[in-house]
Amino acid sequence: MSHPKTTNDSDVIVAGEKQDGIHRQASFSEATAQMFQTDLEKEKTIQGTAHFQRLGWKRLTIVLIVQAIALGSLSLPGAFATLGMVAGVISCIGIGLIAMYASYMVGLVKLKYPDVDHYVDAGRLLMGGFGDKLFAVVFLGLLILATGSHCLTGTIALVKITGSSVCTIAFGVISAVILMVLAIPPSFTEIAILGYIDFISIILAIGITMIATGIQRSDVPGGFSSSTWSAWPQDDLSFTQALTAVSNIVFSYAFAAAQFSFMSEMHTPADFTKSIVTLGLTEIVLYTITGSVIYAFVGQEVQSPALLSASPLVSKVAFGIALPVIYISGSINATVACRFIHGRLYKNTITRFINTRKGWITWLAVVAFVIFLSWVIAEAIPFFSELLGICAALFISGFSFWIPPIMWFFLLKEGNWYDKHNVKRAVCNCIVFVVGFFVFIAGTYASIDQIIAKFNGGSNSWHEDCTPDPLLPPSLDFPPCMLNSELDIHISRSCPEDAGAVGPVASDTEDVTSHPPNLLQEELRRIKSAVKQNFRRVKTIQNRQLARSTAQAAQVSRAKATSRPRGEITQSPAPVGTSTTNTIFREAQYLVHYLDYIFPIQYAFYVDAPDQGGRGWLFFLLERNAPLRNAALTLSAFHQHTFSPYHTENQEDELLQYHTKALQELRQVVRHRDVGASADNIEEWLKFLAGGMFLISFEVFQGGTNNWQAHFNALVSVILDLTSSDFDFDASDPSSPDFDFQRGMNTAQKFILSNLVWIDILAPLATGTAPRLPYHDWLNAGNIDMSRVMGCSNCIMIAIGDMMALDLKAIIVDSGTLKIAIDDLEKRIRDGIDAALDGGSLLTPTNRSVTHLFATAALVQLYTLASEHNITSPDPHSAVSRVVEVLDNLPPHVSLRGTPWPLCVAGSMALPPNEQYFDNLLTKLMDHAEADFTNCGTAYSVMQNAWKQRRRDPSRIWSARQSMEDMGICALLI
Repeated sequence: MSHPKTTNDSDVIVAGEKQDGIHRQASFSEATAQMFQTDLEKEKTIQGTAHFQRLGWKRLTIVLIVQAIALGSLSLPGAFATLGMVAGVISCIGIGLIAMYASYMVGLVKLKYPDVDHYVDAGRLLMGGFGDKLFAVVFLGLLILATGSHCLTGTIALVKITGSSVCTIAFGVISAVILMVLAIPPSFTEIAILGYIDFISIILAIGITMIATGIQRSDVPGGFSSSTWSAWPQDDLSFTQALTAVSNIVFSYAFAAAQFSFMSEMHTPADFTKSIVTLGLTEIVLYTITGSVIYAFVGQEVQSPALLSASPLVSKVAFGIALPVIYISGSINATVACRFIHGRLYKNTITRFINTRKGWITWLAVVAFVIFLSWVIAEAIPFFSELLGICAALFISGFSFWIPPIMWFFLLKEGNWYDKHNVKRAVCNCIVFVVGFFVFIAGTYASIDQIIAKFNGGSNSWHEDCTPDPLLPPSLDFPPCMLNSELDIHISRSCPEDAGAVGPVASDTEDVTSHPPNLLQEELRRIKSAVKQNFRRVKTIQNRQLARSTAQAAQVSRAKATSRPRGEITQSPAPVGTSTTNTIFREAQYLVHYLDYIFPIQYAFYVDAPDQGGRGWLFFLLERNAPLRNAALTLSAFHQHTFSPYHTENQEDELLQYHTKALQELRQVVRHRDVGASADNIEEWLKFLAGGMFLISFEVFQGGTNNWQAHFNALVSVILDLTSSDFDFDASDPSSPDFDFQRGMNTAQKFILSNLVWIDILAPLATGTAPRLPYHDWLNAGNIDMSRVMGCSNCIMIAIGDMMALDLKAIIVDSGTLKIAIDDLEKRIRDGIDAALDGGSLLTPTNRSVTHLFATAALVQLYTLASEHNITSPDPHSAVSRVVEVLDNLPPHVSLRGTPWPLCVAGSMALPPNEQYFDNLLTKLMDHAEADFTNCGTAYSVMQNAWKQRRRDPSRIWSARQSMEDMGICALLI
């Protein structure tokens, strides 16, 4: 191949191209036509050449936008959360400028070597035949993987939007068909028309996410000032986390891989500079605003993609609006790959112009093959997500960053690099190369490190079942995992283990053999955010106090100056105490207040056991100054602050300081893993578990819709890290010198595990997950008696837990199996009711009533589950009447403050007149002096929303869970 004349000045290249660009293209069409013999072939050649040289710089900008800007832009707030606002903004701007320069080098190569139609041809110029083959494999591999990732993302979006029970493979086929249809136009000029829709789609999706998260933040107490964003990186930031965040930003600017392909259709290639400048500036502005604004609104809890940080309804809307982005951006990757394959197969024939019958047939065949291959690879490879991340780190960094500088040194540079006219370009290209190669090495390291962590944690991307929502793992409610793909697509695929073994007698806890290692890290991040928020609120209070005290002191000083005789000296009164003494006394008051007032509210149906040492274990742990102590002080301070007849800033300041101390001490325990898996450390992990439980109570007493999940996930992670030998349920040896201590710790263990099981079984109503703890083992063996702690018998709690596990699996089992499971559960619940009401029952009268209430509400939930899946069963609305009967017959001393779960389950399914009954009941309960110190108000709101939505849309069942999803909350009803 003969090389055209070179020049030292790239501007001369551009000027020359502008002068004779159109003339050269016309001459090329005529010269190509001379290769063919017949007049028809000449005509088709001229027409085909003209057809594929219609792209101007504006449409080039659009197709580059389609290639570059996709849902990956909504991952940037997560990167900002990791790096901090300052580093995030600097990275977005700096990397954007580097990407623009690298793309400029790519364009200059195209101008100097017009025969370079794809990046593969540049590989041939650099490395000969080997480079041609190597670049071809990498080029096609990346494009096919990127197309597959869009196919998967489209599947997720369709499932998320529809909420359908249709198998995800069917949605995958639908996504593949849509991608194929959009990839049929062979010319990028035609695709550019779709690009306008693509760009509008992503702008609207980003705008909706910004507005929704801003509204959500404004509705939170404290408004925008309560956001947990930080200017600086998060504490304990690991090298891998930082690299992942930077890599996400880098790959969001990766568009150069297809630049040669696009520029081959330009009628005036020299205009490419306008396109890359427009694209680069657009990306910098869009990415910086998106990352900073959404991060500022949401704070450290921002998810990836950020549209998942909005409410479920808004997320569905945003996903719907983002569908054009998903499919159009995916199809353009397929088109680039198909153009390369088709052009190589029919290089010297008119078939390559796709304007003959054979041309169209072969083109459609290539498109179908590429789409099918992309779909199969994405669906079939167990580690597709990890493969995509590694390939992105290995090769996208090269195409977009470190290969363009190499092309300047070997293809563009004239003379020595240290010549005067080359020094500036040489320095710039060296900087770009170093940055790109760092991303290449560091990004690969981070990807491999993440894969090792995932597989060590027992997690991978394989899913072989028709899961109803690939975004949400079946037993853990985490945001989707990040993938470093060319288009920064973020997907999470998981498999419900042993999905075929569905049965009401089998707990879902056996399905969970391990958890991701980031549970405790998530708790650390959440604690950090809460502590920062508390510090800001304390600082605001202190500033107001300082301003007020300064003004008062100045006023007193002026008054004394005018009233005191000249020369008179005043003396301050002697102090009668110190702030330290007062603090100690206040804490003693709060601890007694907790034991006398708060504990009965937390555990309304607790039955003390004096023969087991009573609550001595609690007083012992409170005195040990663990997170539990400050958590208890927080609850007492919150109670007094809530119900005190007067409110002062000192009370609020005190409350925030206790809460902050509790969080910080819990954080220290988590960070240093003082809760070891050893029975010798039982006191340490009991203090940790109890402190976490009390902080969950603090969230519940504020409504139970925020922050409790991270606490609970951390507690579950610790429990499941322990072995069965760490749980000693046996009675202590009375002859032991440590008998009282061992007995107390044994009682504490049973009490705390009862709390955890209680939450684990009831929380799935809101989370849609399954219980994770081995409640079958603990409750069936009689080691724990739930009725003495939470009021409800073991057999009913086991049945509720199994019902929640069945609810998760119901979507993937046949109706016959589901019917058998539901009937068996119904029988077990009714047997539990009979056992509780039997005269020989060991339950106290109060616990019999509570068990009866939970059991009848569980039947309502069970019949609701059957109705959702068209299984023949009693009407759940009619079953509510039985709950009403139980409520009417409750003894007067039974407090309903401890029953938000059955009230919400039954009340949400109530129809008139039962609807009015629950309305009156909850209104009366909310009028109680201390009703606000529960989450019964949350349960009431969920009911009211279910009633309202059922009147608007009677075709849906509108259960408590559906109502919470509509409200965008995840309420812990305990």
